[in-house]
Amino acid sequence: KTHEIMSGRLGLETRLVPQSELHTEIGSDSYHGAMVETRSAGLHVGKFTKGLAEAAARLGVTIHEQAPVEQIDRLGGTKHRL
Repeated sequence: KTHEIMSGRLGLETRLVPQSELHTEIGSDSYHGAMVETRSAGLHVGKFTKGLAEAAARLGVTIHEQAPVEQIDRLGGTKHRL
């Protein structure tokens, strides 16, 4: 039904993915099917954050989890002090 609404009424490019093709699309057989909106993208925030943390740690950044930020000062350009 969502596919019909998005493609028909809203004019968005969507396609249905049957369960037989799902593994090729997302690497999983756990679902009965899926819908792809061809002109959009998604982001797994957890994996993105983990990747940023790992990249920062490789560069020698010290990560302080659950530390409240009380003030943000722009030092110039892209540098900040938290």
